[in-house]
Amino acid sequence: MTSDPRPRHSARHSARLPLTPLYGPSFTAAPEQTYDHLRASFGDSAPVELAPGVRATLTLSYRAALEVLRHPHAFRRDPRPWQYTVPQTSSVLGTMSYRPNAMFSDGAEHRRLRSAITEALKAVDQEVLSREITTVADGLIGHIAHRGSADLVNEYALPLLMIVFTRMFGSSDALAQRVMLGVQRLFDGDDPEGAARALDSVLAELLDYKRRTPGDDVVTRLLASHGQLSEEELRQTVLLLMGTGSEPVANLLTAALVELLTNPALSEGLTGGTVAIRSAIHEILWRRPPVSNYGISYPVRPYLLFGRMLPAGEPVVISFAAANADPAATNRDFTHVGNRAHLAFSAGPHQCPVPQMGLLFATTAIQRVLEQLPGLTLSCPVERLPWRASPFSRGLSELPVAFPPRRDVSQPAASSTPADVNGSHRQRAVPPGRSRLPAALWSWWRGHFHSKGD
Repeated sequence: MTSDPRPRHSARHSARLPLTPLYGPSFTAAPEQTYDHLRASFGDSAPVELAPGVRATLTLSYRAALEVLRHPHAFRRDPRPWQYTVPQTSSVLGTMSYRPNAMFSDGAEHRRLRSAITEALKAVDQEVLSREITTVADGLIGHIAHRGSADLVNEYALPLLMIVFTRMFGSSDALAQRVMLGVQRLFDGDDPEGAARALDSVLAELLDYKRRTPGDDVVTRLLASHGQLSEEELRQTVLLLMGTGSEPVANLLTAALVELLTNPALSEGLTGGTVAIRSAIHEILWRRPPVSNYGISYPVRPYLLFGRMLPAGEPVVISFAAANADPAATNRDFTHVGNRAHLAFSAGPHQCPVPQMGLLFATTAIQRVLEQLPGLTLSCPVERLPWRASPFSRGLSELPVAFPPRRDVSQPAASSTPADVNGSHRQRAVPPGRSRLPAALWSWWRGHFHSKGD
């Protein structure tokens, strides 16, 4: 048996170890350097600060991540005993505070809440969803193709997700827009109390809207779950589904495009179609998981994790990014192209219930943009791309690109309104409101998909 070369630290000294901040310009610009430094200094896990005064343990190795994720009896997800010890203005409370949904529940309660999600999502027709993504993607690309430049976050990824999610969840466009922007505010720590209040309000409006106008959609199916969910559980389950769909999928799509535009080894041969793109995306999920650090749990009692004693009740944050980059994992040939042993979708009872849906969004959206905008390049050096500041989520605020302008494109006629994921046609306008998306895009969408009003 060979000895483990990773650093070990005695549990009796852990309380005095320095805390590395997971915030600030240096972490936002290059979080990988922080993970490498912590792994070299501490081994499988390290003491970190998520926000000023908010300490936690960050798992850094593949084996430590699995140890925590696969032992739900030792690590609970309910944060309530901890969250009341933190200043209520802390930026991380937006994503760490308890909500009555499957993410923050344990045991039988978790199984009950998760089963409602599984039932609501399994009825989504994947073939129809693929056609919907393709139609909306083509319309968005047609809007920018003649220009020769674009911002693929705000002019492609975010509107694509919002438009498709609007239909999949049976929402009005205005309500879907408010939910998705609120989720971004939670991840970014932008006024967590205000973001939470705004989200609770819009989710209540969305449920009322679906009670008045039921359809064959995810929210209507949740409402018809035979009393399985309370009113508050309904609101928070919709938030969980729209939030875990919009923010991570947008991050995956844009991060994948960055990798494909800067890594010739990955991009070669992608013109072969969907299979090649899907394999490349799994490699990208090893390199750039869309949620860097999350899966937060709390030891029920002091827990010895590979030489480090984790205090009872203190947050343990899973670094999916650090686990996927763990040299001990890559040395076991885990990261061959196409291998799916990465932890981008988590593991254990709380792993993503429908990873294929996120992969479908990313694969289809990337295929459309690469096929229709040949010669696509970044408009700035990769090191100057603007990353949003968050200890949890690795997402771009902009993705500026350039490409040879296309003169052969014409915007689709209004009669070509895309079918929603349940087969019907909807025609709505999206008001600009507080959106980060360009007003010109909303103007285009409004002109081509005539409003019935929300």
